[in-house]
Amino acid sequence: MAVIDYYRYVKESAILGWKLDSNWTDPTLFAIYYMIRPLSGLLIVGFMYIIVASSGASFDPSYFAYIFIGSTFFVYMTQLSQTMSLLIPEEKARYESMKQVYISPGSIRPYIVGRTLASVFDATVAVILAFVLGDLIFTFVFKQPLAIDFITVNYGALILSVVIGVVGMTGIGYVLSAVSLVSNRLQWSLSEYVNGIFLLFGGVWFPPSLLPTPLPQISYALPITWFLDAVRASMVPGSTGVPLATSLAYLVISSIATVVIAYAFFAYCEGMAKRKGILDRKAEA
Repeated sequence: MAVIDYYRYVKESAILGWKLDSNWTDPTLFAIYYMIRPLSGLLIVGFMYIIVASSGASFDPSYFAYIFIGSTFFVYMTQLSQTMSLLIPEEKARYESMKQVYISPGSIRPYIVGRTLASVFDATVAVILAFVLGDLIFTFVFKQPLAIDFITVNYGALILSVVIGVVGMTGIGYVLSAVSLVSNRLQWSLSEYVNGIFLLFGGVWFPPSLLPTPLPQISYALPITWFLDAVRASMVPGSTGVPLATSLAYLVISSIATVVIAYAFFAYCEGMAKRKGILDRKAEA
């Protein structure tokens, strides 16, 4: 497939994904949903920390920034896993377009990439809104400012961390799409299982080093761990104890490894689905 054709298929799939995500209601209600969805989860975590700190433990602004950043940027993992685990079942049952996607010149892979890019856009907007509104609320309403100087943030490294991290998390999403090709019973719960695992092992709320041996080794093999580590190092230098360059290097390695494994696993599941004739089997079948 020519590169220009692949780009065109991905672009059209991304546009389609955005329309599917945004056309279920009027623009005003959709904008409110866009703001409330990421902010609500962030505020819950923030309130929990403030309540615990007010009960006698000292309030640590640096650790508050740690969980604030982790909770906010974990939206990428949540959004991508949900979209990519439901994408195949939706094509099979809801839209009944799995056959049409497969016989089209673009086929399924650029279609998945395009739909994923739409989710990345959704997640980026959600992260920005959560950071702006969350910072304002905690700083001016609850008088608990974040230990983040937005003037000194390394925005170049931050953007690079997000781009590479999204590649790694897309690889994880490809695994979920592959599972959906050969299963028609897990689509509504698969992303919840995965997100729960990554909340534990991904260093979202606490450093992986606090996990009992040998669980930290599992955490350090995941791209989500190094993604959050690189983001924190970009925003609060020295906060993770690992140099930014080191975090980025491990992020690149883990993301590439995840994508390679995911691509091979997707090809295996795709071949299995074709051999068993279940490529477009619906959940009720």
